[in-house]
Amino acid sequence: MKLFGDSLWSDATANNLEEFSKQLRRTKAEIEKSVLFIEDKHYTELTILLNFFSEYLLGKSKLIDYQQNLEGFDHQTVMSMINNNLDKKTQYETLIRQIRASLKNQLKG
Repeated sequence: MKLFGDSLWSDATANNLEEFSKQLRRTKAEIEKSVLFIEDKHYTELTILLNFFSEYLLGKSKLIDYQQNLEGFDHQTVMSMINNNLDKKTQYETLIRQIRASLKNQLKG
């Protein structure tokens, strides 16, 4: 997910948006299939993470739609959208690091 998110961040295109969206659906399905093997704490964290990814997807989708409609193009609105997307990206990256550290500690213990 992070790799697709990074790709979408660096190049906000309809194609990258679609690939990110497909990967998000696949990831949600895989997590649900594996729910019995995931600790409750990690499942909760993953659910929050998927929500951040979904919000990021929505934000990027709005930005791409807005940029394709060049009439009424407002630089301030675009910058606000980009900053909102950056916030979501930062949130999911932080949570990924926390989950990774938690899983490493669990494996050590």
